[in-house]
Amino acid sequence: MDGSARGSASFLEPTVATSGDRQQLLGSFRLILRLRFLVFPVVLALVLLASLVGPTRRNLLDSQTLLLHGINAAVVLSLNALALVLVRRVKNIAPLVLFQLAIDALNFTFTIYNTGGAASPLAFLYYGPIFAASILAGTRATFATAGLSACLYAAVVLLEAFGVLPHQTWFPALEGVRSSIAYLALALLFTLISLAMIAFLASELARELRRRQHALREANAELERRLRTMHLLHRATTALNRSHSVREVADYILGELLSFLDLDRALLYLAAKNSLGLFMVKHRAGVREPAGSPLSVRIPLRLDAGLTARAALERRAYNIRRPEASPLITRKLAWRIGMNPFALLPLVVRDRLVGVLGVDRSATFGEIGDGEFRLLEVFANQAAIAIASLKLHA
Repeated sequence: MDGSARGSASFLEPTVATSGDRQQLLGSFRLILRLRFLVFPVVLALVLLASLVGPTRRNLLDSQTLLLHGINAAVVLSLNALALVLVRRVKNIAPLVLFQLAIDALNFTFTIYNTGGAASPLAFLYYGPIFAASILAGTRATFATAGLSACLYAAVVLLEAFGVLPHQTWFPALEGVRSSIAYLALALLFTLISLAMIAFLASELARELRRRQHALREANAELERRLRTMHLLHRATTALNRSHSVREVADYILGELLSFLDLDRALLYLAAKNSLGLFMVKHRAGVREPAGSPLSVRIPLRLDAGLTARAALERRAYNIRRPEASPLITRKLAWRIGMNPFALLPLVVRDRLVGVLGVDRSATFGEIGDGEFRLLEVFANQAAIAIASLKLHA
């Protein structure tokens, strides 16, 4: 992306932070483009209607006026149709959004100039592009659009006042006010202040709407995560009830944890008389077992034998985020199993030790989150009950 594209895209930063935000932006832009097909012809129709039966009391349907307004409407609607086509094809729509906002401001300036300039009551048309900017492009673009509208309006008023632009008489009842310099200054000041206030209110409203939409998406994502967790626990309970061997239980539990929590490795130790034996190790697809880490690992059940033994003896779960700084890690075992953040959870049924479950992200060195750790505790309890039951009936 070149410098100009980066500059225009920066105006859209508040609304395209995620792919969901981008889809929402595209939907809003398409809606505004479709509305413009209705708004611009309606504005033109109202102006022409006012020229016939409204306060202007004049016949405006001469060929020159019709041609001028017809060309303006045709150009604006053609650009609108082109934007509808381009929005489906271009990846960076920031320049397109800003261009359309500028076109709106220019077109409404043309309309205001042709309906009396400072004597025109149609300055409120600028509010449309300002609100569109607040929805599509964030605070900076909102105030930029308001600033552009203010500059264009001020230019029309001042150029008419100094005779550079010929005045277009449209509302005769309002023409008398143009003779007062004080009124022109007051009208100009009022319009500029109103544009600034509208920009502020529109940007604040849009920011609050975006904040609430973001909160709603987060709430929906959390609800979806909880529903997935409930389905997972239901599947796990059903599968464990149908298992006929400890190996089936271990294979299912470790496989589900790897898939659901996106882990790299899961280990299951089973308790013997005075030790823990590594019963099964499973890895995520594409993750290889590190060199020097064979399956034959046996840990004596002593407090000085490392954190795995301590978790078993104390019946306590551990979530180690910085293993290199923990004095509880046995360096020899860490070299064989791996030195990375991990979690250990004892499998206990009625205070009887069944084993220890260990998980980590050995390939990515990622930590185990608090929510993930709580889910691991639930799985450890289910696995402990299932394994103890199978051993009892073996």
